Amino acid sequence: MDKREKLFFLFIIVAINDLAIFIAYSLIYPYYSYPSIFNNWLMICIIIVTLAVEWSIFLYLLIKLKNKNMPLKLLIKRESVPRKELLTYSAIFAGVVISTSILLTLFYKVFYQINNLNLSIILIGGFTCAPTIGIVEETIWRAYIFNELKFEYDKKWKAIIYSSLSYSLFHGFEPIKLVVTFIIGITGCIVIDKIKNAWPLIISHAIAEFLAWTFYIL
Repeated sequence: MDKREKLFFLFIIVAINDLAIFIAYSLIYPYYSYPSIFNNWLMICIIIVTLAVEWSIFLYLLIKLKNKNMPLKLLIKRESVPRKELLTYSAIFAGVVISTSILLTLFYKVFYQINNLNLSIILIGGFTCAPTIGIVEETIWRAYIFNELKFEYDKKWKAIIYSSLSYSLFHGFEPIKLVVTFIIGITGCIVIDKIKNAWPLIISHAIAEFLAWTFYIL
């Protein structure tokens, strides 16, 4: 992709996801006065939007990469770095993404009273959304967008900010979630720049997402 295509891809995925979230929320809003119904339908909508939008974007990226003769394995390839450095930075990202994801879930439970959720819905969400978010989000925003932006701008911090901002806006416009995802985005960019390996980020993010879902049933 040239610079124009990259910027288009960067913002179109944000627009598509936020529009899907808005439509889904609008459809279930009439049930807001019935918390148990509303909360369960909210979780179902999150599952559907996450799986449909993220895998569609991922498929689109794979097609673009194939057209450029750049297979996915080159995007998430591992490069040799000192083992201590790999473990240290991987642990930092794991700590950040897991702690912030769980804290965000607890915030929703307390302040938005998202309780009385159906166990089956939560388990389906955890087992489907966790690998999806781990694979898709880390591949797109850290392994692809961040690394591509580094070639477009002379200063690395610009790539970190733009990638993290896009990642944050992709998750909607709720202030607390914007802050949390922006922190995750910045940490992820810094870590992948140090370890040159997307797999620790993919695994950590998947674990964090699964734990976040399971905390809804506590």
